[in-house]
Amino acid sequence: MSEAAASVAQTLSITKIASLAWRAWPYYRPQLKHLITYLLINATSGALILGGGLVANDLFNNKILVGEPLQPLQATLLFLDDGYVNVAAAPVEGSDASETGMTDAQRGTVRNRLFVWGGIAVLLSAALFSLAWYYMVWIYQMINQDLRVAMMERAESLSLRFHDQSRTGDAIYRVYQDSATITNVLQQLVITPLRALVWML
Repeated sequence: MSEAAASVAQTLSITKIASLAWRAWPYYRPQLKHLITYLLINATSGALILGGGLVANDLFNNKILVGEPLQPLQATLLFLDDGYVNVAAAPVEGSDASETGMTDAQRGTVRNRLFVWGGIAVLLSAALFSLAWYYMVWIYQMINQDLRVAMMERAESLSLRFHDQSRTGDAIYRVYQDSATITNVLQQLVITPLRALVWML
């Protein structure tokens, strides 16, 4: 990292980030409903991943390995009958006679159903994340496009003297590259921290 880049990185404070985001707000506002929708998609997917992981962990560790009976909701999710919820096993020596558990065949069925549902969940998650990624890129490109149109309109209203004295490459660079900076501010300094916060919650 060069010294100039290091000094810029050190001077980037919370107030400067907020100032940048506030100045770019007029270009974010038209896409606000899409940004909120994108954050809601992230929150929903995070909740589904957390919930699915907890259920799968319980099924594997307590039901398949140990043989405990399924909870009614787990049996419903796996499309299994009440025989997996209300099971009775022969009492083991030194244990309570009312102890219950699944048979080896039932545990094998639960294991197979868990693998099938796990495969389906992986495929659905890959599809959902692909669509969410496409949606995110679409939102950023719409913001970028609106900003570029505004910059072109501003450039067209400038005097001929200004265009005669300025370099052509500078104007092209500003419209093409500087507009992407506004999108990067949104992505790196606003959306990414918000998405991390939503996932933590």
